[in-house]
Formats: sequence, structure tokens, C-alpha cells
Amino acid sequence: MCGIAGVLLFNGKSVEKSMLADMSETLKHRGPDGHGVWISENQEVGFSHRRLSIIDLTPNAGQPMHYAEGRFTIVFNGEIYNYVELREWLIRLNYQFQSTSDTEVILALFHYKGEKMLEYLDGMFAFAIWDEAEKKLFCARDRFGEKPFFYVNTKEGFYFASEIKALCAINPALKVSTGKLQQYIDVNYKSGADETFFEDVSVLPPAHSLTVRDGKNILRRYWQIDLSKQTRYVRESQYFEHFYELFRRSVARRLRSDVAVGSSLSGGLDSTAVVCCIREFMSNPFTTFSARFKDHDLDEG
Repeated sequence: MCGIAGVLLFNGKSVEKSMLADMSETLKHRGPDGHGVWISENQEVGFSHRRLSIIDLTPNAGQPMHYAEGRFTIVFNGEIYNYVELREWLIRLNYQFQSTSDTEVILALFHYKGEKMLEYLDGMFAFAIWDEAEKKLFCARDRFGEKPFFYVNTKEGFYFASEIKALCAINPALKVSTGKLQQYIDVNYKSGADETFFEDVSVLPPAHSLTVRDGKNILRRYWQIDLSKQTRYVRESQYFEHFYELFRRSVARRLRSDVAVGSSLSGGLDSTAVVCCIREFMSNPFTTFSARFKDHDLDEG
């Protein structure tokens, strides 16, 4: 799961290690396998990371991670499913790696493609990259918002984290938005794509990036479904074959792991199809998880 947090201060103010420690403490349940803190040389930016190790369990994959002689520094929560293919492509372009992690692949791809690198990622992610050369912070969230990214932007600085409680840890003055809370109570309105139930706390929308530079924010949508693009086949069976090819590839990529892999199993068509497909790729037994209740309508047994 992992937990990320960070601070970028404006007007020459310095990030204190205690700030990052307070934020990190609220996120420790998200990453029991490692903890890292980094503050830039001029102390204007700092990152904190709680690690849940899935790919490359060695310290080489620890975060915050640096790249290109320290120009880029990242904190990343998630998993890039096509990192193997991207890594092989980058190696052919003479990029070198010190780990086998997907985190380092993100950094190398950012070095090569800049902000356009998001077009190449197949995965679930929320990350922030500090570019020391250009003095800018680049943040991004996956296409469907599987991984969380909350932030507060003030005249003093930009603050982000995987959970709102981390932002509250360094800014206890953050208040619940009574207006949004009342809307939720009255009509079950759950706020907009970039809103939260806290005043001044925003969420980075799915399929968006956010660049912070010189105290200014640039929010950009990098992906959306293009309904005008449609695949046409002559035979109906070709649609089934195409879907099955995509489905098997998706499942296979998600099995990439240096720890044991399991699956949810509800008895429904979707989870059953996933488990059956996993069985094709894995010869050894694997664990499935089902939610059991005495209520027959809710039980997944």
C-alpha cells in the first residue's frame, strides 16, 4: 500500500524534519517494511515514505529514491504493472538501474520523457517527483484514482499526503467543511472530484497531474477515454478473442511480485474469472480471500 507525504515551502522557509516525522507517524500502518525521510540541501522541500515491499525487497528499492545524480527525487505509492517492458526499453536506450524496482523505472522514464511519461504507465499510482534542476514538483495520480493523493496549497507552501490525517498532523487548524458535510447528510452528496470534506484540503483528481513551481500550480488532465475510437471485427468470435488476450495480459502483469500473491474470491463472475486465469499462470497453490457473513445475502461463501 505504502504511504507518501511531502512539503514544499515558499519564500525561503525551511522544512523541518519534525514536520515530516509527524506526517509519517500517521501513515505508518500503510508501510511496515521501511521508512525514509529526505530534505533537500536548501531545505525548501522534504519527502517522507512508508514502505510496503512488493517488488525488489532490498534496500536498493527504498524511498525517497534519487536518480540522475540526485536531480530527481521521488516518493511513490502503487505499482506499475508494465515496469518490466518499460525497463527493458529504457535499457536499450542505455539507461542504467541500481535496483529491480518499478520506482526506479518511473524516475528513468521521467528523465527520458518528462511529463509525457504518464502516457506509458500501466498501473495504479500516486507519486511526487522533485526536479532539483528546474525547481519544480511534479505530482500525478493514476487514470482511475486507485491510489489517493490529498494536498493543501497556501501562501506558505504546498503539502501533500496519502491521507488527510497526515495533513492535519502539521496543520491542526484544518477544519471540516460544514457545508459539504450538511450536503452529504441531506442528499448523500459526496463532493466533487477535487473536493474533500475539509476546508482547504483538495484531492488530485484521477488521470491528472499537478506541477508546482514558484508558488504556482498547473493542473492538467493527461488521459480520458476516447469514445470515438472503436475496434471493428468481422466475426463475433474475434471480439471474444481480443478481450481474452487483454484480460490474460492484465492478470499476468499483476502477478509480478517478490512476495506471495493471492486474490479476492466472491463467487461472482469477475473474481472467479480472475482466479481461474491466475490458475493458468501459477502451478503452485495460492491463497484466496472471501468475506463470510451469517447474512446469506451478504455472504461470499
